[in-house]
Amino acid sequence: MGLVMGQPHKEISDLAYTVSQCISPHLRRLDFSTSFTPSIPVPCHPLCSRLRALQEMPSIEAFVKDIVASSSPILIKGAVLEWPATKNWTLESLYKILGPRLLPVEIGSQYTEDNWTQKLMLGEDFFEQYICKHDGSGYLAQHGLLDQIPELARDIWTPDYCGLAEENDENDPLVTVNAWFGPPGTKSPLHHDPKQNLFAQVLGKKYFLIFPPTAPVYPHEDPMMSNTSQVDCLNPDTNRFPRYMSDAKPLECTVEQGDLLYIPPKWWHFVTSLETSFSISFWFNEMAGDDIDGGLLQAFSCLGTTDRDVLISEFKRYIGSHLTDNVASFYLDMSNWNLQVAICTYLDTETTEEPRLPSMKFVGDVTIGEGECVPPNTNFVKTWRVANTGEVRWPQGCVLHFSDGDKMCPEDTIPVPELSPGQQGEISWNMRSPAAEGMFQSRWRMATPDGHFFGDVIWMIVSVNETGTLALTQQLSNLPLGQSPPAVFGGDQRMSNFDPFCRQPQQPRNPLLSQPLFGPTDIHFPRVPNPFASSTPNHMPPSSSPEASEHEMS
Repeated sequence: MGLVMGQPHKEISDLAYTVSQCISPHLRRLDFSTSFTPSIPVPCHPLCSRLRALQEMPSIEAFVKDIVASSSPILIKGAVLEWPATKNWTLESLYKILGPRLLPVEIGSQYTEDNWTQKLMLGEDFFEQYICKHDGSGYLAQHGLLDQIPELARDIWTPDYCGLAEENDENDPLVTVNAWFGPPGTKSPLHHDPKQNLFAQVLGKKYFLIFPPTAPVYPHEDPMMSNTSQVDCLNPDTNRFPRYMSDAKPLECTVEQGDLLYIPPKWWHFVTSLETSFSISFWFNEMAGDDIDGGLLQAFSCLGTTDRDVLISEFKRYIGSHLTDNVASFYLDMSNWNLQVAICTYLDTETTEEPRLPSMKFVGDVTIGEGECVPPNTNFVKTWRVANTGEVRWPQGCVLHFSDGDKMCPEDTIPVPELSPGQQGEISWNMRSPAAEGMFQSRWRMATPDGHFFGDVIWMIVSVNETGTLALTQQLSNLPLGQSPPAVFGGDQRMSNFDPFCRQPQQPRNPLLSQPLFGPTDIHFPRVPNPFASSTPNHMPPSSSPEASEHEMS
């Protein structure tokens, strides 16, 4: 019973393992062949947008400074695909291990319902009654299963980010690890957690609806339930909770096998299993973003390899993948290939030399403002306005580097000309909206030629919808003032040769554009040829006139 209630004891644990090994061959035969097939309803919210997803693990430094410090939930795709659990576990293998064990199972649709209760039952019965029958009313939820069954824990690797946790109570563990296992349709009602949460998906899929801490989700007034919303996300009562549908702006995502989801403290989230699902959550205390050095030391103190390629890889993983192998090798070599000393040296050097890096401030969106609507599969020009707010000129070779999100152009980097202190300028690039409708976003960072990021994060966020007219309006604005679009009215050729997205070179220029638009400290970045956009009929070729070249980016 102590093992079930989360009180591990080595001798009892070893005995339980031996007994379960003897019982496992005699478990009832069950059929798991259809355990991943049913369709599960998910919430529908009019203001919902997609959660930002990363395609690779950020460094610990980037995780703390860019994600934790900004209290931003994030989905990291494929982050735990290399876990032995993710690669090797199946329902059959779990049945052999869990079948002989006693498990605490929640019975009922969700814990806010009157019919909800808890029951201790054999794993064999849990699999037969709930897993095989796709009965979502049985759920092994928030249980310290890895403490109860250590052989499972060997296949789970605690994420490095948990090594940065701050100890605030000697009786409170730095990291609390819980298992969540159940059939399709299990639900956790809209609630929030008091700690940082890293949620790893080992088997199956889960759907998350996530709200910021200030969202109007109508928490229960009872202090014991104050972390839980009164709103039923699958069937919201708009009369009782009108602002939930009109003012709350949730993010949604599907966490698939191998994904890792980060949810900051106090962020509300509703969860439902789309398939038979096994998940692991890591709760850890608030981390101090200004104490990353100590956290880093704790996170990699256990490394003992002398393989130089491995050390270079680990150095880049902790500091950032934007670093080149030569930079990592330089710091490791000067530290006698001691990873801990090398990282401390790098951090100290970067801290003391930071004023010598260029500076950049994001001024605003010139075209395609945040969340503006664009039709699907449509070319458009995205323009940002930036300023050099530092004391040094931007070196030659700086680029705007794609970091993560929905990339709407084939290039990973956009060349950026030099910019002197105090100057402002615009960066424009040809983009194409996705084919699907929804909210899409990408993050860009300014980088020096040697790979050091500097300045503000630059976002591009667009709403793709069939009703969008922004790109059409943007490109029709190139038509000369006071002129009507040319047309051919002969026979079936009416308007067939007119492309409203191409500037008509035969027409006179707009006289209002013949004067400079910016002050003497402004720089207009020349457009770099974009082969992606030039291959489409909607591309706006630059005018051949010198005046047009001077102002085409405005």
